[in-house]
Amino acid sequence: MTEADMEKYATSITSMKKRSIVKESEYKMNLALQGIYVKDDIMFYRIRIGNQSNINYNIDFLKFSVRDKVRVKRTASQELAIKPLYIYGDNQEVNGKSHTDLVYVLPKFTIPDSKYLNVELFEANGGRHFNLAIKNKDIVNARLLK
Repeated sequence: MTEADMEKYATSITSMKKRSIVKESEYKMNLALQGIYVKDDIMFYRIRIGNQSNINYNIDFLKFSVRDKVRVKRTASQELAIKPLYIYGDNQEVNGKSHTDLVYVLPKFTIPDSKYLNVELFEANGGRHFNLAIKNKDIVNARLLK
Protein backbone atom coordinates (compact mmCIF):
# COMPACT_ATOMS: atom_id res chain seq x y z
CA MET A 1 0.00 0.00 0.00
CA THR A 2 1.42 3.38 -0.99
CA GLU A 3 1.49 6.49 1.17
CA ALA A 4 -1.18 8.07 -1.08
CA ASP A 5 -3.46 5.06 -0.44
CA MET A 6 -2.88 5.35 3.31
CA GLU A 7 -3.78 9.05 3.20
CA LYS A 8 -6.94 8.31 1.19
CA TYR A 9 -8.11 5.70 3.71
CA ALA A 10 -7.16 7.91 6.67
CA THR A 11 -9.19 10.80 5.21
CA SER A 12 -12.24 8.57 4.83
CA ILE A 13 -11.80 7.23 8.39
CA THR A 14 -11.88 10.74 9.91
CA SER A 15 -15.20 11.42 8.19
CA MET A 16 -16.80 8.20 9.50
CA LYS A 17 -19.15 8.11 12.46
CA LYS A 18 -17.15 8.06 15.67
CA ARG A 19 -17.44 5.64 18.56
CA SER A 20 -15.06 5.72 21.49
CA ILE A 21 -13.53 2.37 22.38
CA VAL A 22 -11.20 3.56 25.14
CA LYS A 23 -11.04 7.05 26.64
CA GLU A 24 -9.04 8.88 29.31
CA SER A 25 -9.85 12.37 30.60
CA GLU A 26 -7.84 14.58 32.91
CA TYR A 27 -6.61 18.19 33.14
CA LYS A 28 -9.53 19.40 30.95
CA MET A 29 -8.11 17.16 28.20
CA ASN A 30 -9.17 13.83 26.77
CA LEU A 31 -7.55 11.15 24.68
CA ALA A 32 -9.85 8.66 22.95
CA LEU A 33 -9.42 5.73 20.59
CA GLN A 34 -12.38 6.16 18.26
CA GLY A 35 -11.92 3.23 15.96
CA ILE A 36 -9.69 0.48 14.70
CA TYR A 37 -9.87 -0.34 11.01
CA VAL A 38 -8.07 -2.92 8.88
CA LYS A 39 -7.25 -3.10 5.18
CA ASP A 40 -5.06 -5.92 3.85
CA ASP A 41 -2.09 -6.15 6.25
CA ILE A 42 -2.42 -2.62 7.61
CA MET A 43 -4.36 -1.30 10.62
CA PHE A 44 -5.64 2.25 11.10
CA TYR A 45 -6.07 3.63 14.64
CA ARG A 46 -8.26 6.74 14.84
CA ILE A 47 -7.34 8.86 17.86
CA ARG A 48 -9.02 12.06 19.02
CA ILE A 49 -7.28 14.51 21.32
CA GLY A 50 -9.63 17.05 22.87
CA ASN A 51 -8.54 20.18 24.73
CA GLN A 52 -11.18 22.00 26.79
CA SER A 53 -8.62 24.16 28.59
CA ASN A 54 -7.43 27.59 27.48
CA ILE A 55 -3.81 26.40 27.23
CA ASN A 56 -2.55 24.91 23.97
CA TYR A 57 -1.31 21.31 24.19
CA ASN A 58 2.00 20.81 22.38
CA ILE A 59 2.42 17.13 21.53
CA ASP A 60 5.88 15.76 22.27
CA PHE A 61 5.13 12.24 21.04
CA LEU A 62 2.47 9.55 20.86
CA LYS A 63 3.85 6.04 21.31
CA PHE A 64 2.37 2.57 20.74
CA SER A 65 3.80 -0.37 22.70
CA VAL A 66 2.76 -3.87 23.76
CA ARG A 67 3.05 -4.50 27.51
CA ASP A 68 2.39 -7.29 30.02
CA LYS A 69 -0.88 -6.96 31.97
CA VAL A 70 0.61 -8.31 35.20
CA ARG A 71 4.03 -7.25 36.34
CA VAL A 72 5.63 -9.68 38.73
CA LYS A 73 8.35 -8.50 41.10
CA ARG A 74 11.88 -9.51 40.15
CA THR A 75 10.80 -10.41 36.64
CA ALA A 76 11.94 -8.45 33.64
CA SER A 77 9.01 -7.09 31.71
CA GLN A 78 9.37 -6.61 28.02
CA GLU A 79 7.90 -3.69 26.17
CA LEU A 80 7.68 -3.96 22.41
CA ALA A 81 7.42 -0.59 20.65
CA ILE A 82 5.41 -0.42 17.42
CA LYS A 83 6.48 2.21 14.92
CA PRO A 84 3.75 3.81 12.79
CA LEU A 85 4.03 3.46 9.01
CA TYR A 86 2.14 6.73 8.44
CA ILE A 87 0.52 9.48 10.54
CA TYR A 88 -2.44 11.47 9.22
CA GLY A 89 -3.38 14.81 10.82
CA ASP A 90 -1.65 17.58 12.79
CA ASN A 91 0.36 15.71 15.40
CA GLN A 92 2.16 18.82 16.71
CA GLU A 93 -0.37 20.88 18.67
CA VAL A 94 -3.97 20.93 19.91
CA ASN A 95 -5.18 24.49 20.44
CA GLY A 96 -7.24 25.46 23.48
CA LYS A 97 -11.02 24.80 23.29
CA SER A 98 -10.63 22.49 20.27
CA HIS A 99 -9.86 18.91 19.26
CA THR A 100 -7.85 17.12 16.60
CA ASP A 101 -8.30 13.76 14.90
CA LEU A 102 -5.24 11.69 14.09
CA VAL A 103 -4.99 8.40 12.23
CA TYR A 104 -1.99 6.20 12.96
CA VAL A 105 -1.24 3.50 10.42
CA LEU A 106 0.44 0.42 11.90
CA PRO A 107 1.35 -3.01 10.55
CA LYS A 108 -1.27 -5.70 11.24
CA PHE A 109 -0.83 -7.52 14.58
CA THR A 110 -2.69 -9.19 17.42
CA ILE A 111 -1.59 -9.68 21.02
CA PRO A 112 -2.09 -12.45 23.58
CA ASP A 113 -4.65 -11.97 26.35
CA SER A 114 -1.84 -11.61 28.90
CA LYS A 115 -0.72 -8.37 27.21
CA TYR A 116 -2.28 -5.07 26.09
CA LEU A 117 -1.54 -2.33 23.60
CA ASN A 118 -0.49 0.83 25.43
CA VAL A 119 -0.90 4.23 23.77
CA GLU A 120 1.05 7.01 25.51
CA LEU A 121 0.66 10.71 24.76
CA PHE A 122 3.24 13.13 26.20
CA GLU A 123 3.15 16.92 26.31
CA ALA A 124 6.27 18.82 25.32
CA ASN A 125 7.56 20.86 28.29
CA GLY A 126 4.50 19.97 30.36
CA GLY A 127 2.99 17.50 32.77
CA ARG A 128 -0.18 16.41 30.99
CA HIS A 129 0.49 12.77 30.04
CA PHE A 130 -2.08 10.15 29.04
CA ASN A 131 -2.17 6.33 28.75
CA LEU A 132 -4.73 4.20 26.93
CA ALA A 133 -4.85 0.43 27.48
CA ILE A 134 -6.31 -1.37 24.47
CA LYS A 135 -7.27 -5.02 24.87
CA ASN A 136 -6.83 -7.71 22.26
CA LYS A 137 -10.62 -8.10 21.87
CA ASP A 138 -10.80 -4.46 20.68
CA ILE A 139 -8.04 -5.09 18.13
CA VAL A 140 -9.67 -8.30 16.87
CA ASN A 141 -12.99 -6.44 16.40
CA ALA A 142 -11.41 -3.99 13.93
CA ARG A 143 -13.71 -2.82 11.14
CA LEU A 144 -12.88 -3.85 7.59
CA LEU A 145 -12.25 -1.01 5.13
CA LYS A 146 -13.55 -1.47 1.60
